[in-house]
Amino acid sequence: MPVITFATLADDPLGTASTFAGGINGLGQIVGFYTTPSPTIHGFLYTAGDYTTIDDPLGNTLGNFANGINGLGQIVGNYQITINGVSHGFLYNPYSSTPYTTLDDPLGTQGTFANGINGAGQIVGSYDDASGNTHGFLYNPNSSTPFTTIDDPLGSNFTVATGINASGQVVGYYTDANHHSHGFLYSGGTYTTLDDPAAGIKTFAEASTTQDRSSGSTRTPAATSMAFFTAVVPSSMLTTLWPAAQVPPF
Repeated sequence: MPVITFATLADDPLGTASTFAGGINGLGQIVGFYTTPSPTIHGFLYTAGDYTTIDDPLGNTLGNFANGINGLGQIVGNYQITINGVSHGFLYNPYSSTPYTTLDDPLGTQGTFANGINGAGQIVGSYDDASGNTHGFLYNPNSSTPFTTIDDPLGSNFTVATGINASGQVVGYYTDANHHSHGFLYSGGTYTTLDDPAAGIKTFAEASTTQDRSSGSTRTPAATSMAFFTAVVPSSMLTTLWPAAQVPPF
């Protein structure tokens, strides 16, 4: 069985307060954000030991978050123009003469957050509507109506889409009427709840691959957080990952 190993990502040298990794692609490129004592928040791209700051020019230094990256190096995230103000999603395309594009869901009057992107340029995230409710979204750049709301029917006014694979399958999480969080997979118009058996109150699905596999995190009633990996197999679907744990070869 393979061994899961963990390595600390060297802090962005500009992130003198903290560094947070948010997404990774198949080439090993990592995106996230770092903070400074000022305080300011900046997105970053980490490639083979080198850091590049990813700051939407509209977001200045008040808040830039790089959340996801695809195999083409296209990055999605969100920025703020004012402190504690409305967030706006963005797409960073390194091959464009105007690399930053703002992504605002028309229904997201209180904020849009872009979290994941696949190779086809489909983007998922969430938005906050005029009533303060949170909804997931799918953005299709090739559609005349590019934004589609992704709301798990079991969610009580709170659904977040976090990742999308090459097949267009979406993962995320929702909060039910009892304020418990559950992971979900959205595929072909069908929602499937992903609840790690080890999680007493919260499961969050955060990434999806082309092999119907998902990963995320869970939280137990004792406030212990753990990572999980799922695969569509006949036996136990959810596998909780501990540092340096042995994981069955799916």
